[in-house]
Amino acid sequence: MPRHPHGSGFLLVTPTSDTLNYSFFPRSIPLWNNLPASVAEAPSLASFKSGLSSLTF
Repeated sequence: MPRHPHGSGFLLVTPTSDTLNYSFFPRSIPLWNNLPASVAEAPSLASFKSGLSSLTF
């Protein structure tokens, strides 16, 4: 599995099937892969939400 570009964690890979390209999960993969490692690897849901609220999309 590919490593996260910001140091640690793992990247998600987009499925190659055209059928799934516009569903929720394939569309959210690039967003997840661009999260800072500190947010993607948050130790709890509360700290994950707190990290997300400090980001701008």
